[in-house]
Amino acid sequence: VNLGAGAVASVLATVATQPFDALRARTMLNLGASFGAVRAGGVAGLFAGFLPRLAKRPLQTTLIWAVFEDLDQRLRRRG
Repeated sequence: VNLGAGAVASVLATVATQPFDALRARTMLNLGASFGAVRAGGVAGLFAGFLPRLAKRPLQTTLIWAVFEDLDQRLRRRG
């Protein structure tokens, strides 16, 4: 249950933060400011790179939470 909830939360977080991450990346690469990015590629331009990020983030978050929960249980048993 926890792994599934973590994966769903990660997908939702990725969808919500992708436009801001795209703007940050464009700004860091000096490819244009936020309004220029929207004018050039429209709203769809803000979701450039969404699929690779969507493939990575849920797996990464799920793995981190699984390791955390396992370590938490092991440390609680010890002490």
